[in-house]
Amino acid sequence: MNYQYNNRYKKKNSPVIIFSLIIVLVLVSLSAFFLFRYAKKNKDIITKKNEIQKYYQKLFEERNFTLIIEKIENELKNDPFSVKYLMFRGYSFFLLGEEEKNIQKRNSFLYSALIDLRKVLALGVSAKNKENIFLAIGKIYYYLGENYYRLSVDYLSRALESGMVRKDLYYILGLVHSNIGSYDKSIEYFKESLKIEESDFLLLALGLTYYKNDDSDNTIKYLNRVIKVSNNPKIIEKSFFLLGEIYFNQNKFSESLDCFNKVIDLNENNSSAYFYRGEIYLKYNEKIKARAEWRKTLLIDPSHIRALKRIY
Repeated sequence: MNYQYNNRYKKKNSPVIIFSLIIVLVLVSLSAFFLFRYAKKNKDIITKKNEIQKYYQKLFEERNFTLIIEKIENELKNDPFSVKYLMFRGYSFFLLGEEEKNIQKRNSFLYSALIDLRKVLALGVSAKNKENIFLAIGKIYYYLGENYYRLSVDYLSRALESGMVRKDLYYILGLVHSNIGSYDKSIEYFKESLKIEESDFLLLALGLTYYKNDDSDNTIKYLNRVIKVSNNPKIIEKSFFLLGEIYFNQNKFSESLDCFNKVIDLNENNSSAYFYRGEIYLKYNEKIKARAEWRKTLLIDPSHIRALKRIY
């Protein structure tokens, strides 16, 4: 009796079971199909994004910053919170600003860079990207001038605290501290930069800071190093001029005259070098020679106050 009951039960329910299995198989197949479609679509989107980012990276390496900015404007309309797009545009504005000679245009680029890079920090980035952004923002505030020096120190210090070791980081920190009158700190940062790589403009910056700090011996030491290693006439001219001023203030008139002669050999239109030559001749009581030098000063710069006072 049990056998007959079971057999009848199986016959009655077998179509239901088969139908259920078919439904399950159809659902599984559909799910697999849609999952495959979704995965493929997602993969295509990722591939496309990677290709776009490689394209922008190529433009960036080619320093085609204007084109990057133009194209990323459209990308950000569709994806306004894209960290990578904001970074590409922010750095492009920043580098355009560094290269721009016109102050109004330069500041416009720098302010735009500041907006994008601060957005990136707010959205969140890796530690490595963060320290680079701190450096860029610190430089931007330095370039924007005196009112922003404290903010520059703040962001550059954050880059330093994050473990960054770069000669330009130490160099900008040295410049900012020199400009705000923290000469000891400035000298410390310049020397850290020198440990990484020596350069004429860095040696000159260090000499200038010692000069501001009334340390004549170290000023002379570093300016002489600049003259020895530099191939840049403007940097050499500046170094000889400062040496000439120092020797003049020390009453070493022969050494001072030699320095100003070299300045004029490098740049015959340096009005202040002629003025100092006049002052030296006056110390030697050679008044005719002195007046001739002051006249040369006024021919180059008719508004030179100190020369005007000597002549009239």
